[in-house]
Amino acid sequence: MSSRKQLLILAALALAAFSQAVAAQTAPHPDPAAAATFTAQSQLVIVPATVTGRDAQHVSGLSVSDFSVRENRKTQKISVFEEIKASAEPLRRTNTPGIYTNSYDRPSPRRLVVIAVDTVNSQFLDQSWGRRQLMNFLDARVNTGALFALVVMNGAGISVVHDATSDPSVLIGALRKVQISPPPAATGKGAKNDPLASVSDANEPDSKTDTEVPLIKQLANGAEEKMSDQLRVNALKVTLESLETIARIYAGVPGRKALVWVTGSFPYNPFDQSEYEHTWKVLNDANFSLYGVDLRGLVNPGAFSADIPRFSDHWVQNQNNWNTNTITTLQLFAAATGGEAFYNTNDIVLSLDRATRDSGSYYLLGYYRSAKDAAPGWRELKVSVRNKGVRVRARSGFFVSQSNGPAPPLDDLQMALTAPLEFTGIPLAFRWTEAPGTTSREGKENTFELAILPASKLLAGPNDNQVDLQFVGIATDADGKLKAQFSQPIESTLSAADIKLIQEKGFIYKGQFRLPPGEYTIRVVVRDNRSGKIGSLIVALRGH
Repeated sequence: MSSRKQLLILAALALAAFSQAVAAQTAPHPDPAAAATFTAQSQLVIVPATVTGRDAQHVSGLSVSDFSVRENRKTQKISVFEEIKASAEPLRRTNTPGIYTNSYDRPSPRRLVVIAVDTVNSQFLDQSWGRRQLMNFLDARVNTGALFALVVMNGAGISVVHDATSDPSVLIGALRKVQISPPPAATGKGAKNDPLASVSDANEPDSKTDTEVPLIKQLANGAEEKMSDQLRVNALKVTLESLETIARIYAGVPGRKALVWVTGSFPYNPFDQSEYEHTWKVLNDANFSLYGVDLRGLVNPGAFSADIPRFSDHWVQNQNNWNTNTITTLQLFAAATGGEAFYNTNDIVLSLDRATRDSGSYYLLGYYRSAKDAAPGWRELKVSVRNKGVRVRARSGFFVSQSNGPAPPLDDLQMALTAPLEFTGIPLAFRWTEAPGTTSREGKENTFELAILPASKLLAGPNDNQVDLQFVGIATDADGKLKAQFSQPIESTLSAADIKLIQEKGFIYKGQFRLPPGEYTIRVVVRDNRSGKIGSLIVALRGH
């Protein structure tokens, strides 16, 4: 058996310590000679769809016969159908002493809304009405049947203000501690105050809420760093990577999720189409629908400040083009992911309400397509309902990747190694193992086992016998300096016994970090090069 095969197939007794679903028994020794080449098989395509009536409310009680799904204008047989009622049950990580995991304890669909405040492409934080509506929405809706996450997109990537795995009461308490005091110009009876014009702490100290108060104050006051000219040039890359990072962090949360992209301007550029398509694929793979909210509100592109002394004859036309391209971008991102675009409206709360409502109830449709149609490229999707007076929204298509194409970009791994939270696209579990007698002048060998759990479904089906994985890990000290690293590709053709073992029990990767005594942050990442899915873990190593 090859060394790579040995990395893949290990004793099931070790794997049992990571997952309750794994039986504590010795795995059978696979026979390399049993490897075989399998024929093409069908691929299941899952399409979440929202159906609303004239009142914008979910239309329930539809049957599979009411729906039609077409791929590239060809009608497909719907084999999977379910009406989903998502819950706001708290997200909790599986908790086992000595085991670190990025997976959640319950597989039921959640009503998750991630609000991403884009400070890379917008100046809306300087607009009092935009800040007011956003914060008032959170204050009023954060505990009303949905799970919320609040993040800020900035030049460095994303900053997490409130994670969806945290108790919603913590965010509520923090919001209530950000007191409202009117600006000088808005004092007096009947004055309309900007609740975010100035903020101050109130109430008694609380260790949980106080951690989010400064982040909310920073968001409320628009205290983000000013972008350099170079950063503006790279705004496209920063924006798309931020959206992808959010999708990968919450990819493991079951069900259709809403990503509310609160932005000011992100004009469409046809030369960036391939970058857009990569982001759409990541969002769709993570089951995210994007809702673009233009926080500029009602826009008059021809208006200009009185302090502009001169402008060219084409200035108004250029402004109109810029505004049109921004709206086009929001519409394209919404259509590609089954979301919705909101623009030319000052009612931001209504926009946020719509996104939240859509995540609560929807239909899950699925059909099988032949793997023989494997040519890489875009496949157009169209979902319709025969009932009159209803509106259907589903993603407009999906990508078929080249099976033997180039590996995904290294940026994906870098994003996982620098993200503030773990990527959950591949469920993982990690534990330290003892390695006596391995201390040297260079440091101690800190050995570990990293389990890819059966729920990862790395193999598409019983006839799938290929794995192509990349394992990466880094260790940084308290100052963020790199102290150790590893990278290991694993590509293999599996035997029938291997396939059964992996599907039932998953498999383990064994590795080590050689480090002198101290405190370290360990990050390990696994990427499935075939699907592009990524899982990661952040583990503390202290006093070893």
